[in-house]
Amino acid sequence: MHLPLSALLLGASSSFPSALARTYQILAGSYSPDLILYTFDPAAGILTTGKNVTLIQSYSPSWLAQHPKDKNVILAVSEGDPGKVATARLEDKPEKLTVLSDEETGGPGTASAGFSRDGSKALASNYLGGSSRGYKVGRDGKLSPVGASIKFAGTGPNTERQEQPHPHDAHAHPRDPSIFYVPDLGADRVRQLKVSDSGTEQVGEFSTPAGSGPRHIVFHPKHDIAYVVTELSNEVLIFALESSGALSLLGQTSFLPEGAKGTWNGAEIAITSDGRHLYASNRNLSPGVDADPIAAFNVSSDGKSLRLIGQYGAGGNQPRAFKLFGEQEQYLIVGNTFEKAPSAVVLERDVRSGALKEAARLDGQAPTAFIWIE
Repeated sequence: MHLPLSALLLGASSSFPSALARTYQILAGSYSPDLILYTFDPAAGILTTGKNVTLIQSYSPSWLAQHPKDKNVILAVSEGDPGKVATARLEDKPEKLTVLSDEETGGPGTASAGFSRDGSKALASNYLGGSSRGYKVGRDGKLSPVGASIKFAGTGPNTERQEQPHPHDAHAHPRDPSIFYVPDLGADRVRQLKVSDSGTEQVGEFSTPAGSGPRHIVFHPKHDIAYVVTELSNEVLIFALESSGALSLLGQTSFLPEGAKGTWNGAEIAITSDGRHLYASNRNLSPGVDADPIAAFNVSSDGKSLRLIGQYGAGGNQPRAFKLFGEQEQYLIVGNTFEKAPSAVVLERDVRSGALKEAARLDGQAPTAFIWIE
């Protein structure tokens, strides 16, 4: 079922938070050699950049993650051959970084990496290499590989995009510090991996609909429910998380805009910390004059179903990644990566209804990952 592209009109009950007398700093990754430091001023409605930050000279830090305990420790990947993953510490000035470790990932095209829930382990996933590799994380934030990378097998019906495994995420189990989930776009599976001191092993795999191309996964903050955004079928898949760590498919919801033509690729997914709203972005590979949408959903009280609120313009085309931020997660920053008109856009979020509206923009850059520096 296709969904309407136009956003719902906001009534008098809308509750976009009033501008605070503070600014927000966002560190962004991209396919350029540097990290980008953004500053958003809500009162002025302005998004600016400061001095770019070089992580490691050979890196193109396309994905970032933040340590769950020590927010000053970040992780970045580089999609080269060989793929790399590094950790660094944010110093007193956000534009200054101290590199803590730099490790190979055991395969080319590292698309994602993340920390375990307690920050003691990490996992990197190699999109082009069809593999993942685990690491121990020291108290100083340094990575230590545990064994070799684990190579996956499998294909999907889309012969152009699913000719081999393409793991695209590395997301921690909400409680178990040894377990990660890896959506495999190429094989239509979500893989369950265990990282221990002796190595990385696959302990489970869970099928997604044929040709769906699972990309990223998030978990409900209060219930044992997982949500997977699919790149190829433009859906959000809803799974029950069993006590064993297994995932059982409960349902699926399309977020393809009504009347959409051509090829669209789902990209990012996020759920608010109160579990009430979920967002997913979609990319038109042949964009026109209209901005591509971010779909907003109401999440049911048990987390098992989604209801579309509306489709809201991302302020540009091909929104690859976005990040909720602010004390009430009242803002969302998105990177629009269409090469002819790249942009970073801040959207203000109505914390009651979940609706979005543009608050600030900066054209000319194509960020692909974000960290809020609190």
